[in-house]
Amino acid sequence: MPVQAAHDVLGHPLTPPFPDGHQQLVLGLGCFWGAERLFWETPGVWTTAVGYAGGTTPNPTYEEVCSGRTGHTEAVLVDFDPQQVSLEQILKVFWEGHDPTQGMRQGNDMGTQYRSAIYYADDAQRAAAEASRDAYQEKLRAAGHGDITTEIAPAGEFHYAEPYHQQYLAKNPERLLRPGRHRRELPRGAGRGLSLVADDGVRGDARAVGDLRAGQQADAAVEHRVVADVDRSGGDPLLADRALGVGGDVLAVGEDDLVGQAGAGRRSSRARGRRSRSARRGGPARR
Repeated sequence: MPVQAAHDVLGHPLTPPFPDGHQQLVLGLGCFWGAERLFWETPGVWTTAVGYAGGTTPNPTYEEVCSGRTGHTEAVLVDFDPQQVSLEQILKVFWEGHDPTQGMRQGNDMGTQYRSAIYYADDAQRAAAEASRDAYQEKLRAAGHGDITTEIAPAGEFHYAEPYHQQYLAKNPERLLRPGRHRRELPRGAGRGLSLVADDGVRGDARAVGDLRAGQQADAAVEHRVVADVDRSGGDPLLADRALGVGGDVLAVGEDDLVGQAGAGRRSSRARGRRSRSARRGGPARR
């Protein structure tokens, strides 16, 4: 698979060799478009790339991965400087950036390629990943949520995705809908210093995702107005998200940011969303 020479945002190479002293971690947290943006915006991250990991077939294409027959998940390769950002901080971004309890899906995206995964480079990364998982699980369980299904396994070969997937949200800025702030944090993780979050709205806020279909973006804003109402009344926003059927795929839009405009434009946005995704970005239709 051809790989572009430099990152569209960070300007550094996407392929090895990486700088001495840096660490690499491969993470799966649903659609890799929004997931990659989460990490390139994290201070201390030197470069990112999207690709396919955890599968059994060599050199998979996007279409093959989407068939569910290769066993790969959409993943982000993160190269970071541990002098500027710790592994624990990278893992914090990972856990807060998606819902790790959904098995073979993230929100409306369903299939093995959307599973949650951490592929570690050495025993120290494995121990950190397992400790952060256990701390996050404790907080989720205390809040009444299910078991984490994240796969934690040694890193195998990382297959770079097609060039049009790399830094997709930088190449396609019209896809972005900036969320507002609607944040609720859990207490710090036991002994880990992690600030763990409880609800999908916060996870969406942390990653500022723009990877929803154009027609879903306005819907997500309206749905999060409902979630905000539930939260204000003392209910559980994560359960509200799931009742709305959006899960980790929803954008976090605060009640005083974009909701009115999104609600007013819901029908026209849906109509625009029916246009071929292929026509908008010059690649095969996705989801």
